[in-house]
Amino acid sequence: FIVDENKDAVEAKMQQCFENGELSIETKVNAKNGDIKDYFLFAKRFVEEGNTYLVGAGIDITDKKRVERENSKHQLMLQQLFDNAPVGITIADADNTIQQVNTSFENIFNYSEQEATGRNINDLIVPKDKKEEAQAISQSTFNGNALQTKSTRLTKDGSEIPVLIGGVPVTYEDEIIALYGIYVDISRQQQYQNKIEEALQEKEILLSELHHRVKNNLA
Repeated sequence: FIVDENKDAVEAKMQQCFENGELSIETKVNAKNGDIKDYFLFAKRFVEEGNTYLVGAGIDITDKKRVERENSKHQLMLQQLFDNAPVGITIADADNTIQQVNTSFENIFNYSEQEATGRNINDLIVPKDKKEEAQAISQSTFNGNALQTKSTRLTKDGSEIPVLIGGVPVTYEDEIIALYGIYVDISRQQQYQNKIEEALQEKEILLSELHHRVKNNLA
């Protein structure tokens, strides 16, 4: 009843059981209705009147394995989302120690994951004049509040860049165990905004000058 691709492994385990006295293995079996099910097999060796026997049983773990596969699938999807997100993301613990960063974080701040992991996020990228702000963001997030704000942070070479910051708590069994720090580089948007503001200022100056000239001409 063992599926063909698992037969050799089960037979090898049975041989080990004759030699060592115990067997345990997960395998797939052909059910009577034609389905393939996951089973946990276990057995023990015993000797009676000079003859050696194996006594064993099997537990149907099909539902358990299906749940495990679904969990693994979801975990893989979340990890791929984390790795490939177009925004910088960190995972930090209750002490603000970085556990993981994604590729976009590396690209924004020019730190490799190896350089960032194990560092305090507020020591790594927060300017001196933003320390209190950063600590308040961390504390608020660990209090269970998801938030978003605009500020500046430092790259590896000390350059200060404008970023949109998001903080999201990670909860497990009603306990906050970590936080996601999300960073969007808005340098380009800030440059556009500065140019618009400069253009508006120039327009105001021009209108003021025109108003002054018209007034003089009418005087």
